[in-house]
Amino acid sequence: MNHTLLAFSITLALTAPIPLIAADIPPGELAFSGDVRLGYFDRDREERDGTTSDNSDWRIRIRAGVLMQATPELSGKIRVAGRYSTDDSNEKHAEFFTSIPSTDGLRFGDSTIDELYLRYQPRNNWNLIMGRMQTKFELEGVAKKSLSRNDSPNTEITWTDGVYARYNDSSGWNSH
Repeated sequence: MNHTLLAFSITLALTAPIPLIAADIPPGELAFSGDVRLGYFDRDREERDGTTSDNSDWRIRIRAGVLMQATPELSGKIRVAGRYSTDDSNEKHAEFFTSIPSTDGLRFGDSTIDELYLRYQPRNNWNLIMGRMQTKFELEGVAKKSLSRNDSPNTEITWTDGVYARYNDSSGWNSH
């Protein structure tokens, strides 16, 4: 099957960032965050027999969260995320999930809590997170710019449930 795929994306990110280190927020304080990604996607396909198909849609991902700094070492975060599309061929869902319902994250029309965790940082070189979180392990160099990451439409919603521990030693090594 011979086909041509054209994908055009406009991504808009409006972000109210939370500091990377939770200790930057005074104990007892809340920090709010949120972002919106909007994209237009057009896919044109030409078969060997000359038939063509065209499919296009607008997609949006919305996330809003709050971080609470309980003590200088202990913080917690909750974030709600939703993914939506104007594509009529997608099944309409409008469900709230606690587990990933499909292989590539949330389906269009679905929402969930994609972060709900406690973080303990007793020192700058230790970090312990327990709950639902975002995880990303990147290698420096070319591997960091993988095709799957660069070609992603940036509207998926996924998460990891579990415990994550990281130790950064003084020589620059990170142990996960």
